[in-house]
Amino acid sequence: MRSASGNLQSGAITPEQFRPFRLKHGTYGQRQPGFQMLRIKIAAGVLTPAQLRVLAFIGDEYSTGRGHLTTRENVQFHFVKLENVGAAMRLLADAGLTTREACGNTVRNVTACPVAGICPGEAFRCHAVRSRRLTISPAPS
Repeated sequence: MRSASGNLQSGAITPEQFRPFRLKHGTYGQRQPGFQMLRIKIAAGVLTPAQLRVLAFIGDEYSTGRGHLTTRENVQFHFVKLENVGAAMRLLADAGLTTREACGNTVRNVTACPVAGICPGEAFRCHAVRSRRLTISPAPS
């Protein structure tokens, strides 16, 4: 990320040339010039205490002091300066986390109730099928 963002900042590449690289690495440009939003993939929505500490550090040092939990069980940090994105990504990698493919057309986490399929009051039922895809069917009345 450092060399790509350096190329952007030096004018060697345009923002449009930087965009595919940026998106593939979970980094969104914000409307405010020079700031990025980082989206961190949280596999299956599970974090260790050490990973949580790294996320807290990134929020405090490189963002606004807070992170946002998404409906797809990821974490987003807003207002990260472009020159700090590489350092944040290195901290994430050292903790076993990544921003890679947290954007765009990629495999995403699915959030579901832990008692789906066995709760008598559920509005619909999610269940696994042989193809390993999730299907949604109406809950029995």
